[in-house]
Amino acid sequence: MNKVILNYLIIPLLVVLAVFTSCKKNDDTYNNVNKGDIFVVGIGWVEDDITVAKLWKNGVVQNLLDGTNRYSTNAVYVSEGNVYVAGSESNGEREVPIFWKNGVTQSLPNGIHSARATSIFVVE
Repeated sequence: MNKVILNYLIIPLLVVLAVFTSCKKNDDTYNNVNKGDIFVVGIGWVEDDITVAKLWKNGVVQNLLDGTNRYSTNAVYVSEGNVYVAGSESNGEREVPIFWKNGVTQSLPNGIHSARATSIFVVE
């Protein structure tokens, strides 16, 4: 019985705790972009069907949204000190394409069907 409790309660709790403590917002992400910085986008799971869009700058992670819906990120682009991320949000009925500019989310119109933003490029 103790092994069952360890496997089904304590280990998942430790994993969730590790995820939330490692996902602090890094104000330096957008205020200080330098040549040689490395940006990576991806997702992390909160629950089986709930994912959080994530951005890493030089290995430091930041959640782009709160994890109330299912989010994905597909591309990142950095130009003139601005960080752009392309992705999507599932609103329960369909996927809506979205992008972030310096951490601020903007939905893209997608009509009546599901859609995803898979790439982003900015001409400045």
